[in-house]
Amino acid sequence: MNLLPEKIKVEIRNEYYKKVAILFLVAVIISLVLATVPVILSYIMTSYQMTFLQREVIAMEKSNESKGIVSSLKIVDDLNNKLNILNRPMGPIPLGAISDILLNIVNMAKLLVHLTSFSYSQVDVKVGETKTTNYVIVVSGIADTRDLLLNFVKKLKADGTFTNVDLPIENLVESKNAMFSLNLTLTKK
Repeated sequence: MNLLPEKIKVEIRNEYYKKVAILFLVAVIISLVLATVPVILSYIMTSYQMTFLQREVIAMEKSNESKGIVSSLKIVDDLNNKLNILNRPMGPIPLGAISDILLNIVNMAKLLVHLTSFSYSQVDVKVGETKTTNYVIVVSGIADTRDLLLNFVKKLKADGTFTNVDLPIENLVESKNAMFSLNLTLTKK
């Protein structure tokens, strides 16, 4: 049972609500201040880093090392272009990526021959009125013996990836350390 008069009860209640409201506002203000401190600090750090990087860019533009970096970047771009060529399919015919075919050739060559170079090209062939496009890979290397070279050629023919495996007869003249160059015409799928 409460013995206080009604007027004092209302004043105490109003004072309580005022204190709760003030406490809530103080909490909100403290939260806003604490939230803005990291934002201000990150702004200051970012502006410092930006000015530092601008100075570094100006210094690099003046130095000779940046010219070397530019030439290195051109080399990297050139290598990326070459890798993209190896990884994309040849022409409109779904033959598969060149890199997959070359890896298959390298796997077949293990323990048989030593490969030194690859090249591939698109050759237009006209037979009568029809014109077709053949894809040819030229593989060069050295075979320890003539028999190992012939075994490699047999493996390539048996694989089914190539319609024609052309080994010129002059590559079979040497019986040891025979240098060779094979023309491999890809099978159209």
